[in-house]
Amino acid sequence: MSGGGEDLADTGTGTGTDAGAGRAGPWLLDEALTDTIRRTGASAGGFHLWDGPEHGLLGLVVVCGVPAEVARPWYRISPAASTPVSDAVREDRLVWIGSQEELAHDYPHAAVSLPYEFCLAAAPLTGRRGPHGALFLLWPAGHARTASLRERHHITSAARRIARLLDQADGPPAVPELPRVIPATPPRTYGGRRAQAAADWAERLPEGALALDLEGRITFVDGTAEALLGRASG
Repeated sequence: MSGGGEDLADTGTGTGTDAGAGRAGPWLLDEALTDTIRRTGASAGGFHLWDGPEHGLLGLVVVCGVPAEVARPWYRISPAASTPVSDAVREDRLVWIGSQEELAHDYPHAAVSLPYEFCLAAAPLTGRRGPHGALFLLWPAGHARTASLRERHHITSAARRIARLLDQADGPPAVPELPRVIPATPPRTYGGRRAQAAADWAERLPEGALALDLEGRITFVDGTAEALLGRASG
């Protein structure tokens, strides 16, 4: 899941030392997040940063690839809570959850608010003076339950680069009351090809999807549904 095999540590997206020094504005964080999602092959992600100078809570600043409503239970997280994000920050380590069953076993409260089949990674954004917060990424059903060493390297490399961006800022970004929601990639123009746009959207869903016509005939199945049905759509 390396986005063409490129090492995140060796690619530039406006998050290096030359770009953004002292000005980690929202657009730079948005760019860093969308680039990380694209290069890791994740379907969604976001940033939790410290809310306020007293480091009382971790607040969701920006989310990408999922509606904000889905992440509502995670808008504010206590660093002492038992969640993948808070554990990543508190223990300064990458947390990987490979399935809904694993989430329910290790983080039952989080599993109640996220009753979907997916993989999740949470990585601390550790800067020169300690953690700024955490990066989290989501992959839909069908992703391998165990992250490869290369995949882990890509995720932690991205987190280190984003932490350097936050180190260079004049001050910590403000945590909004509601997180910003941004698209994972720039909007595509399909030249009127709405069917292709709909198919691309369906492939991003964590569950299988199919469509029936008025006579009950299957007119569309996505890749996940193909696997569940055990047959190709062609």
